[in-house]
Amino acid sequence: MRLVKIIFLMLFLAAVSAYVCHFSGLRRLPIADDKWLWIQHVLHDQPPTEVDYVFIGSSRTWCAVRSRQIEAARHGERVWNLGRHWIGRDIDYLLLEQLLSRHRVRHVFIEIIGQEKFAPHAYAKYLVTPENVLKEAGYHLSRLRPVDYLTYSSQAKEVIKHLLSYSAELSVRWYRSVLTAGWLTVSGDRGRAAAVDAYEKSGGFYTRDNQVQPRPDFVERYGRFQPLFPVSKGPYLLPPESFPDYYLHRMRVLAERHGAELSFIFISDFGAVLPNNQAFERYRAMGEVYFPSLRRIYHSELWRDKNHLYGPGAVVLTDEIIRLLEEGASASEELGQYVPVIENNVR
Repeated sequence: MRLVKIIFLMLFLAAVSAYVCHFSGLRRLPIADDKWLWIQHVLHDQPPTEVDYVFIGSSRTWCAVRSRQIEAARHGERVWNLGRHWIGRDIDYLLLEQLLSRHRVRHVFIEIIGQEKFAPHAYAKYLVTPENVLKEAGYHLSRLRPVDYLTYSSQAKEVIKHLLSYSAELSVRWYRSVLTAGWLTVSGDRGRAAAVDAYEKSGGFYTRDNQVQPRPDFVERYGRFQPLFPVSKGPYLLPPESFPDYYLHRMRVLAERHGAELSFIFISDFGAVLPNNQAFERYRAMGEVYFPSLRRIYHSELWRDKNHLYGPGAVVLTDEIIRLLEEGASASEELGQYVPVIENNVR
C-alpha cells in the first residue's frame, strides 16, 4: 500500500513538473550568482550569434579560461566561457542544449573533472524542459528490474527517492516563477543588468575576493609543495549506463546534430588525481581530448586555492589552451610523462 501511495505521489508531482517546465520565468530568476545571471543572459537574451569556441564546466573552467586572451590571440574569433559554480553533467548537457538551440557554435570544450558526480546540479531545475524530465525519469526507471519493483529493493528506493526529490524541486519552481514574475514587475531587471555589466567589464573573469594573490592558508600549506602527479587506480567513469555517461553521450549526439565539434579538456586542480589511460580512452571515444601541460601551472604562486587558478595562473593555462588550439589535440602532453604514484603526497 505504501508503494502504491508513493507511486501515485510521484505521478502527481511528475504531472505538475511537466506543466511548470513550460514556464520561462525561472530563466530570469534573480539568483544571487552573477556568473549564472550572465549565462542566462547569453542563453536567452542575446540575439543568435556565431561563436567559435565555448568552454563548459565547473568553477575551475570559469576561473582558468580567459576568453578575451584567446580572442586576442586568435583574431576575429569569438570565445564564451560558460563555467559556473559546482560540478554536474546534467547542467553541462542542459547548457549545451539551450546554447546550440539558439546560437551557432563551431567547437565546444567540456571540462574533464577529477571525480564524476552523480547528484543533480542545483541549477538544473531552472533549465529543464518536459522532454528532459521524461527522458531522465525513463533513464532511472530503466535501471530497475521487475524484481526491484515487486520487492521494493534498495535500488528501487534510491531511484524513487531521486525522482520524488526531482519532481518536488520542479514543483517548487512553479511557486518561485510566480515570485519571479512579481519581482521583475516591481524592480525591473536592474539586478541582472548590473551583474551582466560588471561581468563584461571584468573581461569575463572571476573577480570575487583577490584574483591575483594566493590565499595565505594556501601558501602556508603548499608553498614548498612539489606535486607528484597521482594517477587514479580504478575506472575514471562507471559503465555506459551510469548517470554521468548518460549525459556525456547525449552531449556527443547533440553536438553532432547541430554540426558542432565536441572535445574534452582537462582543467586540473592543484595536486589532482589524474585520469588513467582507460579513462582517457573513454573520453576519446566521444571526442578529442586536450591535456594542457601541468608542469607549467603546478607552482603555488599561480593558484588562489587548491581548486582555482587566478590572475597569472589563468594566463598561463589559457596560453596553453591557445597553443593546443593552434597545434591540435595531438600536441597535448601524454599522461605517461607524469609520475604514476597512487596517492597524493600531501598530508
